[in-house]
Amino acid sequence: MQRFKAVQNIFFSAFCFIAVCLLVPNSVKAGSIERDAWGADENIVVTKEEYAYPTKINLIVFKTADDYISNSDDFIRNFYYYFATRSGFGDFPFHYVVTWDGKVYGGNKLGAEAKIELGGESDALFIAYIPGSTGKLGAASAGSIKDILLESMNSYGISPKKVGIWQLGYELGEKGEMDKTQLVDADKEAKSDFAKLLDSIAGNYSPKKRTYKVEIVDVVVPKEKVKIGETAEVRIKVKNVGDYNIYSSTNVFISLKEGARSTFYLPSEWDSPYQVALLQSGERLALEEEKEIIVKVGVPLFPPEKSEDFVITDSGGNVLKNTSFKIRLSIDKGEQEIIEVTDNPVGYLNVRSTPGLGDVITKVVPGERFIVLETQDGYYKISANGKEGWVVSTYVEIV
Repeated sequence: MQRFKAVQNIFFSAFCFIAVCLLVPNSVKAGSIERDAWGADENIVVTKEEYAYPTKINLIVFKTADDYISNSDDFIRNFYYYFATRSGFGDFPFHYVVTWDGKVYGGNKLGAEAKIELGGESDALFIAYIPGSTGKLGAASAGSIKDILLESMNSYGISPKKVGIWQLGYELGEKGEMDKTQLVDADKEAKSDFAKLLDSIAGNYSPKKRTYKVEIVDVVVPKEKVKIGETAEVRIKVKNVGDYNIYSSTNVFISLKEGARSTFYLPSEWDSPYQVALLQSGERLALEEEKEIIVKVGVPLFPPEKSEDFVITDSGGNVLKNTSFKIRLSIDKGEQEIIEVTDNPVGYLNVRSTPGLGDVITKVVPGERFIVLETQDGYYKISANGKEGWVVSTYVEIV
Protein backbone atom coordinates (compact mmCIF):
# COMPACT_ATOMS: atom_id res chain seq x y z
CA MET A 1 0.00 0.00 0.00
CA GLN A 2 1.14 3.51 -0.73
CA ARG A 3 0.97 6.07 2.02
CA PHE A 4 -1.91 8.56 2.09
CA LYS A 5 -1.40 11.48 -0.25
CA ALA A 6 -3.53 14.26 -1.69
CA VAL A 7 -5.42 12.77 -4.60
CA GLN A 8 -4.60 15.61 -6.98
CA ASN A 9 -0.88 14.78 -6.84
CA ILE A 10 -1.30 11.94 -9.31
CA PHE A 11 -5.00 11.65 -10.05
CA PHE A 12 -5.14 14.13 -12.88
CA SER A 13 -2.17 12.68 -14.72
CA ALA A 14 -4.01 9.35 -14.95
CA PHE A 15 -7.34 11.06 -15.49
CA CYS A 16 -6.15 13.15 -18.41
CA PHE A 17 -4.98 10.05 -20.27
CA ILE A 18 -8.46 8.57 -19.85
CA ALA A 19 -10.06 11.86 -20.84
CA VAL A 20 -8.17 12.19 -24.13
CA CYS A 21 -9.23 8.66 -25.09
CA LEU A 22 -12.86 9.04 -24.02
CA LEU A 23 -14.00 12.52 -25.06
CA VAL A 24 -17.49 12.40 -26.50
CA PRO A 25 -19.51 15.09 -28.29
CA ASN A 26 -21.09 17.69 -26.04
CA SER A 27 -24.78 16.81 -26.03
CA VAL A 28 -25.99 18.44 -22.82
CA LYS A 29 -27.52 21.81 -22.24
CA ALA A 30 -25.17 24.36 -20.69
CA GLY A 31 -25.74 24.79 -16.97
CA SER A 32 -27.82 21.63 -16.56
CA ILE A 33 -27.17 19.65 -13.39
CA GLU A 34 -29.19 16.51 -14.11
CA ARG A 35 -27.28 13.29 -14.75
CA ASP A 36 -29.29 12.43 -17.85
CA ALA A 37 -28.65 15.93 -19.19
CA TRP A 38 -24.87 15.75 -18.88
CA GLY A 39 -24.84 12.22 -20.25
CA ALA A 40 -24.01 9.96 -17.32
CA ASP A 41 -23.71 6.34 -18.42
CA GLU A 42 -25.96 4.62 -15.88
CA ASN A 43 -24.93 1.18 -17.12
CA ILE A 44 -21.57 1.45 -15.38
CA VAL A 45 -23.00 2.18 -11.92
CA VAL A 46 -22.24 -0.60 -9.44
CA THR A 47 -23.28 0.46 -5.93
CA LYS A 48 -25.69 -0.49 -3.15
CA GLU A 49 -28.85 1.53 -2.72
CA GLU A 50 -28.20 3.15 0.65
CA TYR A 51 -29.31 6.50 1.99
CA ALA A 52 -28.42 8.74 4.93
CA TYR A 53 -29.58 12.07 6.32
CA PRO A 54 -26.56 14.41 6.02
CA THR A 55 -25.39 16.08 9.22
CA LYS A 56 -22.35 17.89 7.78
CA ILE A 57 -20.94 19.12 4.47
CA ASN A 58 -17.49 18.23 3.14
CA LEU A 59 -16.25 20.40 0.28
CA ILE A 60 -13.39 18.64 -1.52
CA VAL A 61 -11.06 20.84 -3.57
CA PHE A 62 -9.30 19.17 -6.49
CA LYS A 63 -6.36 20.29 -8.59
CA THR A 64 -6.90 22.58 -11.59
CA ALA A 65 -8.55 20.77 -14.49
CA ASP A 66 -5.99 19.88 -17.17
CA ASP A 67 -5.68 22.15 -20.19
CA TYR A 68 -6.66 19.23 -22.44
CA ILE A 69 -10.23 19.53 -21.19
CA SER A 70 -11.53 23.06 -21.47
CA ASN A 71 -15.22 22.15 -21.75
CA SER A 72 -16.81 21.40 -18.38
CA ASP A 73 -19.49 19.14 -19.89
CA ASP A 74 -16.79 16.94 -21.42
CA PHE A 75 -14.85 17.08 -18.18
CA ILE A 76 -17.72 15.92 -15.99
CA ARG A 77 -18.37 12.82 -18.07
CA ASN A 78 -14.76 11.72 -17.89
CA PHE A 79 -14.41 12.68 -14.25
CA TYR A 80 -17.45 10.49 -13.62
CA TYR A 81 -16.06 7.62 -15.72
CA TYR A 82 -12.87 7.56 -13.68
CA PHE A 83 -14.63 7.34 -10.33
CA ALA A 84 -17.31 4.91 -11.52
CA THR A 85 -14.93 2.44 -13.18
CA ARG A 86 -11.26 3.00 -12.30
CA SER A 87 -11.30 4.15 -8.69
CA GLY A 88 -13.46 1.34 -7.30
CA PHE A 89 -16.37 3.51 -6.14
CA GLY A 90 -18.85 2.32 -8.77
CA ASP A 91 -20.36 5.83 -9.05
CA PHE A 92 -19.55 9.42 -8.14
CA PRO A 93 -18.52 9.57 -4.46
CA PHE A 94 -19.88 13.15 -4.46
CA HIS A 95 -23.40 14.51 -4.28
CA TYR A 96 -22.52 17.55 -6.40
CA VAL A 97 -19.60 18.64 -8.58
CA VAL A 98 -18.96 22.35 -9.17
CA THR A 99 -16.66 23.29 -12.06
CA TRP A 100 -14.55 26.38 -12.68
CA ASP A 101 -17.24 28.00 -14.87
CA GLY A 102 -19.89 27.89 -12.15
CA LYS A 103 -21.85 24.85 -13.32
CA VAL A 104 -23.26 22.55 -10.66
CA TYR A 105 -23.58 18.93 -11.77
CA GLY A 106 -25.63 16.24 -10.06
CA GLY A 107 -23.28 13.65 -8.62
CA ASN A 108 -24.24 10.27 -7.19
CA LYS A 109 -27.15 8.53 -8.91
CA LEU A 110 -29.15 8.30 -5.67
CA GLY A 111 -29.16 12.07 -5.19
CA ALA A 112 -28.42 14.39 -2.29
CA GLU A 113 -29.31 11.79 0.35
CA ALA A 114 -27.16 8.99 -1.05
CA LYS A 115 -25.05 7.35 1.65
CA ILE A 116 -21.47 7.87 0.47
CA GLU A 117 -18.55 6.44 2.42
CA LEU A 118 -15.53 8.63 1.81
CA GLY A 119 -12.62 9.44 4.07
CA GLY A 120 -14.09 7.47 6.95
CA GLU A 121 -17.36 9.41 6.94
CA SER A 122 -20.79 8.35 5.74
CA ASP A 123 -23.17 10.99 7.10
CA ALA A 124 -21.92 13.96 5.07
CA LEU A 125 -23.00 15.73 1.92
CA PHE A 126 -19.94 15.73 -0.37
CA ILE A 127 -19.31 18.53 -2.88
CA ALA A 128 -16.35 18.32 -5.26
CA TYR A 129 -14.89 21.56 -6.63
CA ILE A 130 -12.72 21.71 -9.76
CA PRO A 131 -10.97 25.10 -10.11
CA GLY A 132 -9.95 26.72 -13.40
CA SER A 133 -6.51 27.34 -14.91
CA THR A 134 -5.56 29.88 -12.23
CA GLY A 135 -6.28 27.38 -9.48
CA LYS A 136 -8.19 30.07 -7.60
CA LEU A 137 -11.83 30.41 -6.62
CA GLY A 138 -13.41 32.44 -9.43
CA ALA A 139 -16.48 34.63 -9.23
CA ALA A 140 -18.71 32.26 -11.23
CA SER A 141 -17.84 29.15 -9.25
CA ALA A 142 -17.92 31.06 -5.94
CA GLY A 143 -21.49 32.13 -6.65
CA SER A 144 -22.58 28.58 -7.45
CA ILE A 145 -20.86 27.15 -4.39
CA LYS A 146 -22.54 29.76 -2.21
CA ASP A 147 -25.93 28.78 -3.63
CA ILE A 148 -25.51 25.02 -3.23
CA LEU A 149 -23.98 25.40 0.25
CA LEU A 150 -26.70 27.70 1.54
CA GLU A 151 -29.48 25.60 0.03
CA SER A 152 -28.06 22.41 1.58
CA MET A 153 -27.33 24.03 4.95
CA ASN A 154 -30.85 25.41 5.28
CA SER A 155 -32.52 22.27 3.95
CA TYR A 156 -30.74 19.88 6.33
CA GLY A 157 -30.03 22.19 9.26
CA ILE A 158 -26.25 22.05 8.81
CA SER A 159 -24.57 25.05 10.44
CA PRO A 160 -21.57 26.81 8.82
CA LYS A 161 -19.40 25.29 11.58
CA LYS A 162 -20.12 21.84 10.14
CA VAL A 163 -18.76 22.64 6.69
CA GLY A 164 -15.23 21.28 6.13
CA ILE A 165 -12.75 22.20 3.39
CA TRP A 166 -10.59 19.26 2.29
CA GLN A 167 -8.46 17.56 -0.28
CA LEU A 168 -8.93 13.84 -0.92
CA GLY A 169 -6.15 11.54 0.22
CA TYR A 170 -5.97 7.87 -0.66
CA GLU A 171 -4.04 4.61 -0.68
CA LEU A 172 -3.84 2.53 -3.84
CA GLY A 173 -4.86 -1.13 -3.80
CA GLU A 174 -3.24 -3.90 -5.80
CA LYS A 175 -5.40 -3.16 -8.86
CA GLY A 176 -4.80 0.58 -8.75
CA GLU A 177 -8.14 1.37 -7.11
CA MET A 178 -8.54 3.83 -4.24
CA ASP A 179 -8.42 1.22 -1.51
CA LYS A 180 -8.59 3.68 1.38
CA THR A 181 -9.47 7.35 1.38
CA GLN A 182 -8.83 10.13 3.85
CA LEU A 183 -9.94 13.73 4.14
CA VAL A 184 -6.79 15.86 4.18
CA ASP A 185 -6.67 19.56 5.04
CA ALA A 186 -6.85 21.72 1.92
CA ASP A 187 -3.97 24.13 1.32
CA LYS A 188 -3.93 27.44 3.16
CA GLU A 189 -5.04 29.53 0.19
CA ALA A 190 -8.05 27.32 -0.54
CA LYS A 191 -9.06 27.19 3.12
CA SER A 192 -8.77 30.96 3.35
CA ASP A 193 -10.87 31.52 0.21
CA PHE A 194 -13.62 29.19 1.34
CA ALA A 195 -13.56 30.47 4.91
CA LYS A 196 -14.31 33.94 3.54
CA LEU A 197 -17.06 32.47 1.36
CA LEU A 198 -18.64 30.75 4.36
CA ASP A 199 -18.45 33.95 6.40
CA SER A 200 -20.30 35.77 3.62
CA ILE A 201 -23.29 33.41 3.76
CA ALA A 202 -23.33 32.63 7.50
CA GLY A 203 -25.84 35.41 8.12
CA ASN A 204 -28.28 33.76 5.70
CA TYR A 205 -28.22 30.43 7.52
CA SER A 206 -31.85 29.79 8.43
CA PRO A 207 -32.70 26.09 8.83
CA LYS A 208 -35.98 25.08 7.24
CA LYS A 209 -38.44 23.41 9.60
CA ARG A 210 -39.38 20.02 8.24
CA THR A 211 -42.97 18.96 8.76
CA TYR A 212 -43.37 15.23 8.35
CA LYS A 213 -46.63 13.58 7.33
CA VAL A 214 -47.40 9.95 8.05
CA GLU A 215 -50.55 7.94 7.42
CA ILE A 216 -51.49 4.98 9.61
CA VAL A 217 -52.52 2.33 7.08
CA ASP A 218 -53.19 -0.60 9.42
CA VAL A 219 -52.59 -1.86 12.97
CA VAL A 220 -52.48 -5.61 13.60
CA VAL A 221 -52.38 -7.08 17.12
CA PRO A 222 -52.27 -10.77 18.13
CA LYS A 223 -55.62 -12.46 17.55
CA GLU A 224 -55.21 -14.88 20.42
CA LYS A 225 -54.89 -13.99 24.10
CA VAL A 226 -51.34 -13.23 25.17
CA LYS A 227 -49.96 -14.32 28.51
CA ILE A 228 -48.96 -11.93 31.27
CA GLY A 229 -45.22 -11.34 31.44
CA GLU A 230 -44.58 -12.35 27.84
CA THR A 231 -43.67 -10.17 24.86
CA ALA A 232 -46.13 -9.52 22.02
CA GLU A 233 -45.64 -8.05 18.56
CA VAL A 234 -47.81 -5.27 17.17
CA ARG A 235 -47.54 -4.64 13.42
CA ILE A 236 -48.15 -1.05 12.36
CA LYS A 237 -48.22 -0.27 8.64
CA VAL A 238 -47.38 3.38 7.92
CA LYS A 239 -47.04 5.44 4.75
CA ASN A 240 -44.94 8.55 4.20
CA VAL A 241 -47.36 11.05 2.62
CA GLY A 242 -45.21 14.13 3.23
CA ASP A 243 -42.56 16.03 1.31
CA TYR A 244 -39.46 14.57 2.99
CA ASN A 245 -37.85 11.20 3.45
CA ILE A 246 -37.83 10.04 7.07
CA TYR A 247 -34.69 8.48 8.56
CA SER A 248 -33.94 6.79 11.85
CA SER A 249 -31.75 9.81 12.66
CA THR A 250 -34.76 12.09 12.07
CA ASN A 251 -36.05 10.93 15.48
CA VAL A 252 -39.71 10.31 14.70
CA PHE A 253 -41.43 8.28 17.43
CA ILE A 254 -44.48 6.20 18.22
CA SER A 255 -45.58 7.89 21.44
CA LEU A 256 -48.18 7.33 24.12
CA LYS A 257 -50.92 9.88 23.47
CA GLU A 258 -51.36 10.78 27.13
CA GLY A 259 -49.29 10.01 30.20
CA ALA A 260 -45.64 9.46 31.01
CA ARG A 261 -45.55 5.67 31.09
CA SER A 262 -47.20 3.07 28.88
CA THR A 263 -48.33 -0.20 30.41
CA PHE A 264 -46.89 -1.81 27.24
CA TYR A 265 -43.43 -0.38 27.95
CA LEU A 266 -40.66 -2.88 27.25
CA PRO A 267 -37.31 -1.58 28.59
CA SER A 268 -35.21 -3.72 26.26
CA GLU A 269 -36.96 -2.38 23.15
CA TRP A 270 -38.39 1.07 23.82
CA ASP A 271 -36.53 4.38 23.86
CA SER A 272 -38.37 5.62 26.93
CA PRO A 273 -41.33 4.53 29.10
CA TYR A 274 -43.72 6.31 26.72
CA GLN A 275 -42.21 6.04 23.23
CA VAL A 276 -40.40 3.82 20.75
CA ALA A 277 -38.58 4.89 17.58
CA LEU A 278 -40.60 4.60 14.38
CA LEU A 279 -37.53 3.39 12.46
CA GLN A 280 -34.60 1.25 13.52
CA SER A 281 -31.00 2.40 13.05
CA GLY A 282 -30.15 2.87 9.36
CA GLU A 283 -33.75 2.59 8.14
CA ARG A 284 -35.51 5.05 5.83
CA LEU A 285 -39.16 5.68 4.99
CA ALA A 286 -39.08 7.16 1.50
CA LEU A 287 -41.70 9.42 -0.06
CA GLU A 288 -44.93 7.49 -0.74
CA GLU A 289 -43.38 4.34 0.74
CA GLU A 290 -45.39 1.98 2.91
CA LYS A 291 -43.52 0.12 5.62
CA GLU A 292 -44.59 -2.35 8.27
CA ILE A 293 -43.20 -1.39 11.66
CA ILE A 294 -42.95 -4.19 14.21
CA VAL A 295 -43.22 -2.92 17.77
CA LYS A 296 -42.48 -5.32 20.60
CA VAL A 297 -44.59 -4.67 23.68
CA GLY A 298 -44.69 -6.10 27.14
CA VAL A 299 -47.93 -7.83 28.11
CA PRO A 300 -49.15 -5.81 31.11
CA LEU A 301 -50.79 -7.03 34.31
CA PHE A 302 -54.22 -5.84 33.20
CA PRO A 303 -56.36 -8.85 32.31
CA PRO A 304 -58.63 -9.53 30.53
CA GLU A 305 -57.95 -6.64 28.15
CA LYS A 306 -55.84 -3.50 27.97
CA SER A 307 -55.80 -0.72 25.38
CA GLU A 308 -53.89 2.55 25.00
CA ASP A 309 -53.89 5.35 22.44
CA PHE A 310 -50.72 6.27 20.55
CA VAL A 311 -49.63 8.94 18.06
CA ILE A 312 -46.63 9.65 15.85
CA THR A 313 -44.45 12.54 17.07
CA ASP A 314 -41.41 14.38 15.71
CA SER A 315 -38.14 15.11 17.51
CA GLY A 316 -39.67 18.18 19.14
CA GLY A 317 -42.58 16.21 20.57
CA ASN A 318 -45.07 17.65 18.08
CA VAL A 319 -47.88 15.27 17.12
CA LEU A 320 -48.11 14.51 13.41
CA LYS A 321 -51.64 15.14 12.17
CA ASN A 322 -54.06 12.23 11.80
CA THR A 323 -51.72 9.64 13.32
CA SER A 324 -53.75 8.54 16.33
CA PHE A 325 -54.24 4.78 16.70
CA LYS A 326 -55.01 2.25 19.42
CA ILE A 327 -53.17 -0.83 20.65
CA ARG A 328 -55.51 -3.33 22.32
CA LEU A 329 -54.42 -6.70 23.72
CA SER A 330 -56.53 -9.57 25.02
CA ILE A 331 -54.67 -10.85 28.07
CA ASP A 332 -54.58 -14.30 29.66
CA LYS A 333 -54.05 -14.01 33.41
CA GLY A 334 -53.28 -17.69 33.84
CA GLU A 335 -52.74 -18.85 37.42
CA GLN A 336 -50.92 -15.68 38.45
CA GLU A 337 -52.10 -13.67 41.46
CA ILE A 338 -51.87 -9.94 40.80
CA ILE A 339 -51.98 -7.04 43.25
CA GLU A 340 -52.34 -3.31 42.65
CA VAL A 341 -50.94 -0.61 44.93
CA THR A 342 -53.76 1.58 46.26
CA ASP A 343 -53.79 5.17 47.47
CA ASN A 344 -52.20 5.82 50.86
CA PRO A 345 -51.37 8.85 53.03
CA VAL A 346 -47.75 9.24 51.85
CA GLY A 347 -48.27 8.57 48.14
CA TYR A 348 -45.95 5.58 47.91
CA LEU A 349 -45.39 2.17 49.46
CA ASN A 350 -42.09 0.88 50.83
CA VAL A 351 -40.72 -2.40 49.56
CA ARG A 352 -38.75 -4.07 52.36
CA SER A 353 -36.07 -6.75 52.45
CA THR A 354 -38.14 -8.90 54.83
CA PRO A 355 -41.75 -8.87 56.06
CA GLY A 356 -42.35 -6.39 58.84
CA LEU A 357 -39.56 -3.90 59.59
CA GLY A 358 -36.93 -5.03 57.10
CA ASP A 359 -34.74 -2.49 55.28
CA VAL A 360 -36.44 -0.38 52.59
CA ILE A 361 -34.94 -1.48 49.27
CA THR A 362 -37.20 0.46 46.85
CA LYS A 363 -40.60 2.14 46.61
CA VAL A 364 -43.71 1.62 44.49
CA VAL A 365 -46.59 4.01 43.81
CA PRO A 366 -50.39 3.74 43.62
CA GLY A 367 -51.65 2.19 40.37
CA GLU A 368 -48.65 -0.07 39.84
CA ARG A 369 -49.36 -3.77 39.53
CA PHE A 370 -47.22 -6.76 40.45
CA ILE A 371 -47.28 -10.54 40.33
CA VAL A 372 -47.35 -12.07 43.81
CA LEU A 373 -44.31 -14.28 44.29
CA GLU A 374 -45.06 -15.32 47.88
CA THR A 375 -47.28 -14.39 50.84
CA GLN A 376 -46.37 -14.27 54.55
CA ASP A 377 -47.93 -12.71 57.64
CA GLY A 378 -49.93 -10.02 55.83
CA TYR A 379 -47.15 -9.22 53.36
CA TYR A 380 -46.76 -9.91 49.65
CA LYS A 381 -43.42 -10.61 47.99
CA ILE A 382 -43.04 -8.86 44.62
CA SER A 383 -40.37 -7.95 42.08
CA ALA A 384 -40.12 -4.17 41.67
CA ASN A 385 -37.48 -2.02 39.98
CA GLY A 386 -35.21 -5.01 39.55
CA LYS A 387 -35.39 -6.02 43.22
CA GLU A 388 -37.44 -8.57 45.14
CA GLY A 389 -39.01 -7.48 48.40
CA TRP A 390 -42.10 -7.32 50.56
CA VAL A 391 -45.05 -4.91 50.72
CA VAL A 392 -47.73 -4.73 53.39
CA SER A 393 -51.17 -5.95 52.33
CA THR A 394 -52.90 -2.93 53.91
CA TYR A 395 -52.30 -0.73 50.86
CA VAL A 396 -52.73 -3.22 48.02
CA GLU A 397 -55.68 -5.03 46.55
CA ILE A 398 -55.93 -8.29 44.65
CA VAL A 399 -56.93 -7.80 41.02
